[in-house]
Amino acid sequence: MPNSMLKRFSTNQKYADIIRCLVENIEVDISFTQTGRLCTLRFLQEVDHLIEQDHLFKRSIILIKAWCYYESRIFGARYGLISTYALEILAVFDSI
Repeated sequence: MPNSMLKRFSTNQKYADIIRCLVENIEVDISFTQTGRLCTLRFLQEVDHLIEQDHLFKRSIILIKAWCYYESRIFGARYGLISTYALEILAVFDSI
């Protein structure tokens, strides 16, 4: 997105390894030194590979996250709501 507009940029003093930005009205978190998240990503890729179906699992996770965040307002661990990891694990067990 060469013409994208960065509207907000912040860091968290408590979690110095996370940068939060707002790009084109979409919240983006960029994290560093998060090996646990890399393991989660690998696990989700393995599940997606087992299901196949043209990345149906990954696309479903993205759709569920968007619905939870924008429509139902139940997504966002930093606000005391459901976390990304919990949502992904629920989707994995629903797929099995």
